[in-house]
Amino acid sequence: MSSNFKQNLLNLSGDFDEFFNILQKSYSDEKLAPWLPTLLIAPFTKKNFWSLIKSLFPFILGIFINLGLIFLPETSMMVKVISGISTLLVALLLTYVLHFFKMINPKDATNFHIGAYRVAKKQEYELFVKYLPYNFSFNGLYDEVVTHNPSRQELLIKEQQVSLQKEQHEKYVKEAEKNYMELKQEFKDLQEQNLLVVELFKEIVTVFYQFLNGYFHVYSLKFFSGFTIYEVDNATRNDLYKIADIGTSGHSPEKIPIPQEITESSYAVLRALKPREDRYEPEFDTPYKNRFIVSLSMKMNNNNTWVFNFHADEDNTKALFFLLTDSIMETREVYRLIHSLCLNLEQRKGQRICGEKLH
Repeated sequence: MSSNFKQNLLNLSGDFDEFFNILQKSYSDEKLAPWLPTLLIAPFTKKNFWSLIKSLFPFILGIFINLGLIFLPETSMMVKVISGISTLLVALLLTYVLHFFKMINPKDATNFHIGAYRVAKKQEYELFVKYLPYNFSFNGLYDEVVTHNPSRQELLIKEQQVSLQKEQHEKYVKEAEKNYMELKQEFKDLQEQNLLVVELFKEIVTVFYQFLNGYFHVYSLKFFSGFTIYEVDNATRNDLYKIADIGTSGHSPEKIPIPQEITESSYAVLRALKPREDRYEPEFDTPYKNRFIVSLSMKMNNNNTWVFNFHADEDNTKALFFLLTDSIMETREVYRLIHSLCLNLEQRKGQRICGEKLH
């Protein structure tokens, strides 16, 4: 069933149902009030009929006198009677004609009478009269054909099923697109991370060559960011001495006293000295916005302790990846790498006193 047909049927309902309702009501009322008596008494039930007589009387009286039809003085009773009767007849005639047109006009629901309509418009009446006893309407036909039709109900069920499947499909597509974008981002992140790992591997290879060629030094430890190294004598454990400062502003103090009790409010370089189950568990500080410090305590071969401090900005992807995440390479292995290189550096420096600079 085309949508145009349904719309046309609905339009017919709007155009003709009111007309049918008026015909059906008048069809029922006709048994109580036939049209001719209704027409005959109509003038006497209307207020404007007597107003019409009053307005016509002087006009008709003037016509009689002007035409010389009456040879009596205009003030005579006979003239007034004749004029009054004529006025009444004319008013009745006009009122009957006008009211009859109202009685055959279906748009005039108040005055319409199907009996007069049958007389004046017999062909139209014969066309519609067969449907009047059955309370026919195009709206009912629309409901029957479009709404209550079994095939329509089946179609509505199918439309609901299609709509549900469409919603499920759109939901699946959105989820698939979301998963695709997430996988795409993960793949991009993995590519970037692999590049960082490859870059670290190249730097480690360079360090190996430095070992062979005798050029390994404290600057070789700058893999991820600027750093400082503090040393403490485990025998006295009084102060931390800065023995290296590479790639930082140099603001870090040369010596940091070690308090009797190290608390959580102490600097990370001090908290790193506290005993811990995993010796490669670091401490963290955020000295100011977008800046972080990772402090790692390392036992050295000369019975001293070094605290290696990475100084990095939060936009330093390399430092964030290797020092704070375990996505591809565990941070513990990174800290072990730094420890092993520091042990090698300590060995190459030979005999040195605690606190002596490495560069």
